[in-house]
Formats: sequence, structure tokens, C-alpha cells
Amino acid sequence: MKMRDFLIAATLLLASGCTGLPGSKPVEQYSYTLNSLPEIEAVKQGGSETLLVTIPRAHAGYNTPQMAYVDKAHSLGYFAKHRWADTPSQMIATLLVQCFERSSYYKAISLAPSPVSANLRLDSELVRLHHDFTTKPSRVELIMRIQIIDRNSGDIIASQLFSNSTESESDTPYGGVVAANRALKHTLSAISEFTIEH
Repeated sequence: MKMRDFLIAATLLLASGCTGLPGSKPVEQYSYTLNSLPEIEAVKQGGSETLLVTIPRAHAGYNTPQMAYVDKAHSLGYFAKHRWADTPSQMIATLLVQCFERSSYYKAISLAPSPVSANLRLDSELVRLHHDFTTKPSRVELIMRIQIIDRNSGDIIASQLFSNSTESESDTPYGGVVAANRALKHTLSAISEFTIEH
């Protein structure tokens, strides 16, 4: 066998061996959702306003399905095997719309982008959503900023920062998922009350 043929055969053999060892198992991945909705009572008399809900703008480090955690100051890490089913912003936007629909306050609600016209717009920011292991017990930190905007004038009608820190039942990724849903449930309730008041 010529040297060139030998090198080609060796290369092919190595390449086939890199596809996976016999009996090796793929790394398990776990996906979780943010899907907790608060109990919201429908108002007795709805308003005439129509509302457009935009996707929350996520701050640096949080615009990803990766689940973030903090274990030391000025550091943001991500779990390797555990992740959100979608970006938190996308899931939160859907939950916001459902909350406002349950309130029956608005004449119509739509999620951006939407061709439906609306006289009010709800802009939001996901400032923080991570599992904090620097405290004992660990906690999930959720911070969101909300702005209600008059789409005709462009004026900001109201603005508010919502901050929630919820204790995790266990120092595990799933413990953080449960705490994150509890924190979001409380925050969504507060946001719904705030928007209706203003």
C-alpha cells in the first residue's frame, strides 16, 4: 500500500470513530417553562382602551433560553443541562397578554407585532432573572420595568419598576424554576393592577 493510500485510509478510520463511542449516551437536556398565572378578577366595567403588548426587551445576559445563575459578585453563569423552553421574554409576553385578557378591562389586546391598531402600548424590560446562590437559602431574583405609552401622543403615561426575590426550596436548577414561576406570578399580578390603575 502506498503511503498516500495509507494516510487516506487512516483518516477515514479516525473520522468514523469520532461519531460516537459504542454504548455512549447523549447528554440529557431539560427544558422548563414560565407558565404561572395569577388569579385575576375581571373588572365589573371594562374600559374603551385597546392595548398593544410588546415583547419585553431583555438586558444583557438574559436574552437567551439559557438559565442564568449567580454564584459570586459580578458574575453570570448558565446551567449546562437545564434551559428554558424559549427565551423568558417570549414566555412573559404571552403571560402578560393572558393576564390582561382575564381582567376584561381592555376592549382589545394584541401582542406585537400585530396589524391591529391600539391606542395604548405596554413596553417592558426584563432587567434580571437569575438564580442567586450567594445567599442561603438561594433565591430567584426577578426585576421588570413597565411603561404604559399613549400611542397617539407618544407620551409615557406611567412607569414602574417591579422587583421580586423569591426563596428557592432547593439549591437546584428545578428549585430555581419553581421559585421563578412563583416570582413571576406575583409580579404579573402587580403589573396587571398597575396598568389598570393608570
